[in-house]
Amino acid sequence: MTTEGWIGVMWNAVDATSINEVPKQDSGPTQILFFMLYMVACSLFVLNMFVGIVINVFNREKEELYMNHKLTQFQRDWCDVLVFCYSQNPIQRYELTGNQFKDVCYEIATHYMLDNFIFLCITVNTICLSLTWYNEPAELAL
Repeated sequence: MTTEGWIGVMWNAVDATSINEVPKQDSGPTQILFFMLYMVACSLFVLNMFVGIVINVFNREKEELYMNHKLTQFQRDWCDVLVFCYSQNPIQRYELTGNQFKDVCYEIATHYMLDNFIFLCITVNTICLSLTWYNEPAELAL
């Protein structure tokens, strides 16, 4: 069910004949269908269901550990709002320093067009790099 090495086991089962007989290559091709169905049914469904149940039990136990199961829905919502409020950071505002060079550099760095210009430079660079090919003429080489 861990899907490790299952392909080798499948091919060994395909080559198997019967008890106390030498394996014969590709003697049981129906084994492939069995292994494919087994991998889908057991590995995907059963293993994922097991993991889902473990996660569900873990979350339930964590809730009981924090005693959140004793809160009403309104109290849970209130706690969620408090956690959200405490996790927020205040908005920082830049104040002009009087140094013209520094203020202009800040305005350029925070302007929305700078992101578009950088994106354009990256796109043009990628296009230029993709225009080279094997045995390209020397006149076209940069």
